[in-house]
Amino acid sequence: LAYPRWAEVRLRHHREGVAAVASAIANSHPRNLVACAAHLVTYMRRLPGLPAHQALRYGVSFDRKLFDRYGLFDEQMATGEDTEFLERLPKAIVPLWEPAVLTVHRNETRLIRVIVDQYLRGYRYGTYLKSVGHRKPLRIFKGVFRDRRNVGKFAKEGLAEEDRRFAMLSLPIVWAALFAKSLGAAVGVTHGDRTGTRP
Repeated sequence: LAYPRWAEVRLRHHREGVAAVASAIANSHPRNLVACAAHLVTYMRRLPGLPAHQALRYGVSFDRKLFDRYGLFDEQMATGEDTEFLERLPKAIVPLWEPAVLTVHRNETRLIRVIVDQYLRGYRYGTYLKSVGHRKPLRIFKGVFRDRRNVGKFAKEGLAEEDRRFAMLSLPIVWAALFAKSLGAAVGVTHGDRTGTRP
């Protein structure tokens, strides 16, 4: 769901000459611990309060001239087509981090569904890594699970004070969900096919 001014702020930047504009993500249920955990696991690097140097630049809108110059999205990809397009662009084109462009994500509020969802996200990530040549499941598991060290820090920096308390209380669920995602990634890089894409 788009917050107010979602399009307005993007268009203003594009009219000023910005080639690509990235957006932040808000939690649909900020007072539900399970939803908080799901939000942090999936979007810890897209929280609206994060400084630009810590934010991942996704949810990007592009100046149409880029498609004329570098081609369109790869329609064979089920997900991650915007990420693949970004990788085709020159390194000098870095999306602007604009937390005022805010999208609300409908997070799951039931624990078992969060665990299953994160496992599947991990599995898709593992199959993507396999498709680009990665073959070491233990290393992939450790790499994904390492995010548990960053969640608390990003929550403190990226969330408003009224949301931070619930986010910190959700950390045990975050760690369980990250374990499921890490396991899924390890299985995906071992057994997944070559159609995997980024989660």
